[in-house]
Amino acid sequence: PYGYQPLRQAISHYIQATRGVNCHEDRVIIVNGIQQALSITAQALLEKGDEVWLDDPGYNGARGAFAARGAVVRPVRVDEEGMDIQDGIRHYPQAKLVYTAPSHQFPLSGTLSLPRRLALLEWAEAHRAWIFEDDYNSEFRYAARSLQALQGLDHHQRVIYAGTFSKMMYPEFRLGFLVVPEHLREQFAMTKYYTDLCSGYLEQAVLARFISEGHYASHVRRIRKACFERKSALEAAIARYFAGRMAVHPTDSGIHIVCWLSADLKAEEVVTKSRQLGFGIQTFERYCQRPMSREGVLFGFANHPPAVLTEGIRRLAAMF
Repeated sequence: PYGYQPLRQAISHYIQATRGVNCHEDRVIIVNGIQQALSITAQALLEKGDEVWLDDPGYNGARGAFAARGAVVRPVRVDEEGMDIQDGIRHYPQAKLVYTAPSHQFPLSGTLSLPRRLALLEWAEAHRAWIFEDDYNSEFRYAARSLQALQGLDHHQRVIYAGTFSKMMYPEFRLGFLVVPEHLREQFAMTKYYTDLCSGYLEQAVLARFISEGHYASHVRRIRKACFERKSALEAAIARYFAGRMAVHPTDSGIHIVCWLSADLKAEEVVTKSRQLGFGIQTFERYCQRPMSREGVLFGFANHPPAVLTEGIRRLAAMF
């Protein structure tokens, strides 16, 4: 149930080198993507009624996984430094687990600051709480290097670190991994075993070679460059065709952008008309647990070349 040993070894070496994660291959468990990682963690660590912190706005998949276990998901506000740790401590001090994506908060793309990382680790150790670190989109950073993974700063083994290959490879490639504290290895492995026995070994074997032979690192560089070009094209098109009507939320990472709308634009209408043009965008509101103060939309850009993005925004603007 731990997964293919050469893949666990390759992942261990890669995330130690690129993310500063402190792990041995024995602590790596292969899973079928981030959603299964969340489900296994919920089954292994949570009981009905346990409180869980979740960024607000935040990832609905995490909310669903914890709620399915019977946990009570508590919204914690987000600002330019990522999750507001003091907000969580002040309102929900007895939480059993914290879900966070410190390298790239979804959907606002912020990075959890170092002081907040240290404050979160200190609180988790003092209250014997767990931290689920979703290292979401950490490889899609276009400017400064991201901070070391939260797990690498953890000296008390309170962090469960999770990663996935579906964003960097393709959505149907459902392989990911967990790095768990030493004393939780067997518990997590057996939870995985009772869920679906194991992940596909053919895919694991291919991915192991892809990483260990250096192809994955080269692939990351190519995809990052392509996505940066697409992001730049999308932002330029919005600035040109929606000047004064859409404001791009600043970010230097990720594969989507958030746009805030002027009063004369309605998010639902923007989404509907975008879909008529073949672009799948979402309202910002769908990721909020509490009422929002302004309307916004999320534009994904990874699937379309720059020229298509530019023309799509031009055509969308002509519909308003």
